[in-house]
Amino acid sequence: MAIDILFHNGVILPMTEREARMRVLAVEGGRIVYIGTSVPQDILATAKHHIDLEGQCVVPGFTDCHAYPLAAALRRVAVDVHGITHIDELAFRLRAKRQERPKHRMLVSFGLEWNPKTPLSRRLLDELEPHGPWIVVAASGDCAVVNSALAQRLASRKTHPIQIPDDGVVGTEDICRIVATGIGGAALRELRRSITNVFYDLQELGITTVHAMDSADCPDARDWMLLAAVKRVLRVGLSLYYQTTSAKLAAVANHRHVGARILGAGDEPIMDGIPRTVACFDQRDTLRSYVRSAHRRGLQVALVAPGPDSINLALDAFEFAQESASHDLRHRVELLCLPTREQIRRIVDLGLGVTVFAGALKPSPKLDRLVHQCRSQPELTLLPMRTLVENRVLLGFGSGYPATDVTPLETIHLACNHPIAEERLTPYQALVAFTSDAAWLSMDETEKGTLSMGRRADMVVLSENPLDVLPERLRDIRVVETYCAGRLVRRTAFSRSRFFVQSTLGRFRDAVGMM
Repeated sequence: MAIDILFHNGVILPMTEREARMRVLAVEGGRIVYIGTSVPQDILATAKHHIDLEGQCVVPGFTDCHAYPLAAALRRVAVDVHGITHIDELAFRLRAKRQERPKHRMLVSFGLEWNPKTPLSRRLLDELEPHGPWIVVAASGDCAVVNSALAQRLASRKTHPIQIPDDGVVGTEDICRIVATGIGGAALRELRRSITNVFYDLQELGITTVHAMDSADCPDARDWMLLAAVKRVLRVGLSLYYQTTSAKLAAVANHRHVGARILGAGDEPIMDGIPRTVACFDQRDTLRSYVRSAHRRGLQVALVAPGPDSINLALDAFEFAQESASHDLRHRVELLCLPTREQIRRIVDLGLGVTVFAGALKPSPKLDRLVHQCRSQPELTLLPMRTLVENRVLLGFGSGYPATDVTPLETIHLACNHPIAEERLTPYQALVAFTSDAAWLSMDETEKGTLSMGRRADMVVLSENPLDVLPERLRDIRVVETYCAGRLVRRTAFSRSRFFVQSTLGRFRDAVGMM
């Protein structure tokens, strides 16, 4: 057996046993074939490349359990109109971009501030652009306006036509779908490059797997095709949570996961810019029917439910579904923020997984309000991560990217420095939530999440061992390299030339596929 890469002289955290530490790891064919505390002679003799870690730390690749990569890519492709406060300025920017991008079949503008000086409507956009398709998205991402040319194109589609209201205003749940459906030609190629760059940026943060929650409502939705194509090209781990109000459609499309958002009273201040999805529920009966339908079809369901009201709706639906069939599908409550203690007990009893957005713990007036709310209402808990972990609830971290820019290491820092002391995680518990527990949440535990024999070699090299760093210093740790399936995909400025000790740069690139 010829070993492709042998890592040694560092701290390797396999995340298989509590705080176990190894010293040597061997990769062959994108899989881990050996991990231990010493190097066997046969592996040492056959290794093509030896990588001296120089005391640095290797952990499994991080998983972002709640992100919107397509939305991030669309924002990069769109014409930036942040700061524009008047219609004349918008018209001037439109004409300039039309000349700059004449081959684009549809123009997307993002970042306009909705105010009395920019009273956008379908009629007004038609005056500014009567022929070419155009959509203008608000800076908040909550709504957009399309012109008649685009509305007609969407309505005339042979499969899954999209009907636009007479005023041209659409909600967040439709924006990604409209853009991904209407875009084409040069703009489509640019969107593909943008999606690729989004994943490159995530890999630079140490993220090797993404649970994508982008909107889609039909099996042939182009946005999901684009994400699937990137998955094949980049070898990224990508779990697609199919956002739809029809579990039957998801089953026909052969998806394993579906997702939806519950619109509960009082949730909006908590969500703070996280995009809505196509599948939004605010009625108990329709939500229960949806979850039961998905459950009977063997689909995992992820429901966004941050506040007490929406959490109650989610738990009622999961209880109703599990009464009809006993499948263990690891259903999830997404972006849990303010549950009551009774709701935590119900989550434990139902065996649900939970994802949280630890970025909400960044010092801010919003955090002060949430802490005050919990202290004034003792039955509420704020991001009760420690309580969940101690009750054996599978916990994962979601960033809501691109609505936020919280990195995995910053998330770990925030989780270990929770303003409520009894809810602080240990660094090891935070790492588990980003690795092995996250893999369990998407039913990928046999493929990734730990550094053990036979698993994919998705790994992150860190500048320091998080288990040996004081909690207040965790955010100072840096990502050095990221590997996907044993392939070096990103190297940061913190990497050193030590990686070429026994091979030239060119030979090393050939070996690990770095292009």
